[in-house]
Amino acid sequence: MKQNVLSLIIFLSLPFLGNTQVVIPIDTTLEHFVKTVLIGAKQSVSNIQGNFDQSIGSFYDFGETELGLNHGVILSTGYVVGAMGPNKTGSMGSAIGLGSDTTLAAISGAPLLDATSIVFDFMPVTNEINFEYVFASEEYPEYVNSQFNDIFGFFVSGPGIDGEKNIALLPDGSTVAINNVNHLANSQWFQNNTTALPMSPVDTAHIEYDGFTIPLTAKVEVTPFQTYRLKIVIADAYDNIWDSAIFLKEKSFRSKPLVFNFDFTEGEYFQTMYEDGQALEITAQLPNPAKADITYHFTYSGDAALGQDFVAPTSFTFKQGDTMATFSIKPIKDMDIEDPETLLLVIDETQDTLNITLEDQAVVPVADLEQSSIVLYPNPAHSVFGLSKDMDVKQVTLYTLAGKRVREFQSNFGDMNIGDIPLGLYMVHVVTNDGLMVKSLKIE
Repeated sequence: MKQNVLSLIIFLSLPFLGNTQVVIPIDTTLEHFVKTVLIGAKQSVSNIQGNFDQSIGSFYDFGETELGLNHGVILSTGYVVGAMGPNKTGSMGSAIGLGSDTTLAAISGAPLLDATSIVFDFMPVTNEINFEYVFASEEYPEYVNSQFNDIFGFFVSGPGIDGEKNIALLPDGSTVAINNVNHLANSQWFQNNTTALPMSPVDTAHIEYDGFTIPLTAKVEVTPFQTYRLKIVIADAYDNIWDSAIFLKEKSFRSKPLVFNFDFTEGEYFQTMYEDGQALEITAQLPNPAKADITYHFTYSGDAALGQDFVAPTSFTFKQGDTMATFSIKPIKDMDIEDPETLLLVIDETQDTLNITLEDQAVVPVADLEQSSIVLYPNPAHSVFGLSKDMDVKQVTLYTLAGKRVREFQSNFGDMNIGDIPLGLYMVHVVTNDGLMVKSLKIE
């Protein structure tokens, strides 16, 4: 029979010298906390509620620990500060006086205590929601396969889902719980963190909790633009003496992004089109086959005008059963020599952004041998490069091989500074009154 301990009181009274980890109980409104720490970019949530008493908080600077997550949200069956390492006891815990939870009780079969939860509504913008987490407990390893099977779940409800679906699952589809993932069962997803027998003690145990899962991903297929509800909840089983916790990776709750056929950096894409060039073919990919037609809409801005400088659709659609959709942007050729124009395309629903530069003719006259013989020097270059000939140059622009604009020069073409540009191979566009020449430059 377990015996109650005062380990938490002792634990809180000790100074954590040399320990860079930080755990802070929630110190603002739950709504602000969830939106700023847990929810990823481009994801909206509402109707945020919770049940807790210093059992929800933030964890920081865990990157040097064995947890596998650095920063995020922690929900515990006790005071969250108990997560602070190193692991000094096999019986850390606190009774915080919270009761049971009806959703967990329905699948547990055990009396539950100190149930801590966060509940909110969300509207996905693609057809999958996911987030990353780790489940940890002091019940490891002594109470594996016992009645003290502390329980948690991530319950999703909404269109297309029968009741409340628990998505806290191992990669093989089985439920994550102390009795189902441990040093005896599904051990490939378990991290021992004990410092004493009966298991072989680990050399280092930088956080509390005697065992935890490796980082796992919770995910569920959903219908875009419909409202769903998520309940994140954890509770002690049979007694409230030894604690368990869920660590949720910062800003990881999100709609899984659309994937495009471009160089991708934080939701922004960079491409160049030429007036006499081909249409820009754009392919987008959904996480899962569409169960019904899904349409996304565009907003255009910039100094390139729709219908005057380019032709493009105002929306694109994933047909039922498809994961891929394709659309194109076609430049309109005029006879004017003009500065490059910009086009900003934003997908309204996801806020994915395509930055397009529309430039004049890309063809160099074949007879112009003198200009086409221009070279870049030095090449490879280190901190600066220049042009080998003194000619009427209007502009020099560097691009990555993926088409992303890196640097533009309007003057001083004999001494162009590239010292802060990452090493690699680039395309250099040299614009003169007679056309455009494209050369390669290696920076090393």
